[in-house]
Amino acid sequence: MTVQLIKRQYSSDQEYKTVLSKNQPPNGKTAETGVRPGSSQSDRNGRKAADTQKASGSSTDRPAAGNSTAQPLVAQTRLASQASQIITVVASGSVAQVKLWEKKASGWIQTLSTSGHVGLKGVGPTHEGMNTTPYGAYSLGFAFGTENPGTSLLFRQITPRSWWVEDSKSPYYNSWMEGDSFNSPSEHLADYPVQYHYAIVINYNTARTPYAGSGFFVHCDNGGPTAGCVSIPTNQMKNLMLMLRPGAFIINVNSGQEIGNF
Repeated sequence: MTVQLIKRQYSSDQEYKTVLSKNQPPNGKTAETGVRPGSSQSDRNGRKAADTQKASGSSTDRPAAGNSTAQPLVAQTRLASQASQIITVVASGSVAQVKLWEKKASGWIQTLSTSGHVGLKGVGPTHEGMNTTPYGAYSLGFAFGTENPGTSLLFRQITPRSWWVEDSKSPYYNSWMEGDSFNSPSEHLADYPVQYHYAIVINYNTARTPYAGSGFFVHCDNGGPTAGCVSIPTNQMKNLMLMLRPGAFIINVNSGQEIGNF
């Protein structure tokens, strides 16, 4: 997605949080704060155990110390009951940690982890031209690119006539079309052979509401921030396309704890 940068600033952190809360998906809820296990034992063994626990730290991506059966936070999401594969994107500014989680007989496990990029303005509420990756959880659509690595997802091959229509006045807004040309800021997909060597559609604004935002994908990284897409290295993007099956979801957030909101 390549669109004109629209600068928007907020006068305070509180204003930004107010805007963010109004634009979360319908199923979203206020982020929950993790609870740190306490330790009040007075005997030496109790103090030693508490010190060991404190030193080990905590993470939403791994089981708690001493509990090999604990599941990652993604297993506690509402999505976990309807999906067997979930991509989590945890952003810090325009950079992100991207992970694939899969449901196995033993529970949810991490099967891919890589660094990547999101929109120039990070993850948050978005609309056409904001250069912001949409916050929230979304299903993944079809795959596309200049080459099919053998994905089990529905795949569309880019041709010289392939476009993603991003003109909000077009009846084909936020959809793939074959044609000679479409009005700006529509993308001629063949013009981006690096980014769209491998790509997957994020099902954002499927109602195709004008100006709400269009053309959000997971695609190959070119070394810098995107205009709103999620990008990862080409070799990892190939691996992802080979691993994903229909029915997968993606969660875009700004902290690991926010994953539990979905």
